[in-house]
Amino acid sequence: MASGFKKIEASELIMDKPFQDSIESSIESSNTRTFEHILEMHFMKSDTINIFSNCFLSKSNANYEPPTKAQVQSVVDLIISRGYSKREISRELGITTDNNRTLNYWVTESRNTNIPHSAWVHLTILAGLSLPTYLKKKD
Repeated sequence: MASGFKKIEASELIMDKPFQDSIESSIESSNTRTFEHILEMHFMKSDTINIFSNCFLSKSNANYEPPTKAQVQSVVDLIISRGYSKREISRELGITTDNNRTLNYWVTESRNTNIPHSAWVHLTILAGLSLPTYLKKKD
């Protein structure tokens, strides 16, 4: 092969002890981080954020409700309390950092601009309030 890489069949990898150890270590590390994250989510002390409110449900859930501006502000404030600026939050969300205009629209009561669902989900992930999950295959 011109690239210098040897093609390895999946069955060879499964039998490879270092590969097995690597996968087991990765799974163990992921499980530990996920468990710690879930504990943090459920036992976080906040007077303004409740991860059991309907805005944290999947949008496909009949009980889903969009977040209020106050809820968005609370999540932004949580991230800011961890040392991040609105500019950094905006950059992570992929929105304009010009005076944080878009982010400010989403939290200002006098504005008629609500946060899009995808940005809300991303914001809650950045805050550590939700875990991204995949869509399972439909039956």
